[in-house]
Amino acid sequence: MSEDSPFLRMAIGFGGLSLFSVGGALSILSDVHKLVVDQYHWMSDADFVRIFAIAQIAPGPNMLSFSMMGWRIAGLAGLLVVTLSAVAPPTLLAFFVGRGFERFSHAPWFPAVKLGLGPLVVGLYTASGVVAAQAADDGVVAVLITVGVAAYVTFSRRNPMWCLLAGAICGGLAASVGWH
Repeated sequence: MSEDSPFLRMAIGFGGLSLFSVGGALSILSDVHKLVVDQYHWMSDADFVRIFAIAQIAPGPNMLSFSMMGWRIAGLAGLLVVTLSAVAPPTLLAFFVGRGFERFSHAPWFPAVKLGLGPLVVGLYTASGVVAAQAADDGVVAVLITVGVAAYVTFSRRNPMWCLLAGAICGGLAASVGWH
């Protein structure tokens, strides 16, 4: 496989990023966007957001969005390369880190490491949310829907599924009158 091979690029890109997916696949979404949209131009912002949205609605792991990106880039072979590249490295890392947790749990620095993991994951998720919003918000209506959903989920105790219905209605109404 040559260095220009998209399969090698996918394997290295998704495999390398997956090692930093602390807290799950969504924590590296912003870097995956940079890889597939900005660096290699394998898809547009709109394609990226559509794939991400469909994968989030579907049942199953968040990693599904990466598999769907692989499919979009190079069909079944791309799906297999991206899925294996995104799953194998963090699985091996988790195995060895899990063993290290047992071994080093009594070390004086260990509580500080554990304490830092929560804020790290929150920061990664926030960055991913910002990148996804920037890719999706291509007009005033989209920005208003994003801000409204964020406020609703943050300040309401009601089921966030209502946001899905409201967003679809607002987007449909805006499209029917030609707003963006």
